[in-house]
Amino acid sequence: MHHFEDNELTALLQAAYDRNRLHHMLMLACVCHGMRVSDALSLTSSDVQGASILVNKSRLKRNAPQLQSLHISENYLFDERALAVHAGRTPKNERLFPMCRQRADELIRRYGKEAGIPAVKCHMHTLRHTCGHVVFNTSHSLSQVQQILGHRSVNTTLVYLQEAERSKGLISLQRGLEA
Repeated sequence: MHHFEDNELTALLQAAYDRNRLHHMLMLACVCHGMRVSDALSLTSSDVQGASILVNKSRLKRNAPQLQSLHISENYLFDERALAVHAGRTPKNERLFPMCRQRADELIRRYGKEAGIPAVKCHMHTLRHTCGHVVFNTSHSLSQVQQILGHRSVNTTLVYLQEAERSKGLISLQRGLEA
């Protein structure tokens, strides 16, 4: 499973930011919160509470909604304050990102091409994989990755981390859990 390297993610977000701030916010929500594109596209103005909380509802898996902090950063490419502003300007219960999944996939392919990212990586779901990869490399906590991605089974989380395992030469998480 693919994930974006730091330089690729920065280039992708920059390309989206330069063309359309709404597209940038969509991609940022996916990567910061590990959201599936369908969940991100379902976000409404009511899912952003104040200037700091996002209610992440996994509609596909019917998990309980998670309250997650919006990411505040000095780097404008990774700062979600614009999402709170956008939600505040969007009528109550209206979708924040009024597009279909196919359009979102077209956009990431276009911005990925502009950013020089291999086409094989240019899918919206790669943002979710990138979130899992970053969380694992930062925390080294399988349970934290499982929580953020909303997986019910640790086995699903392990699938997401197989590439990180291979690329880093880490001891198999599966064997570690079985021991």
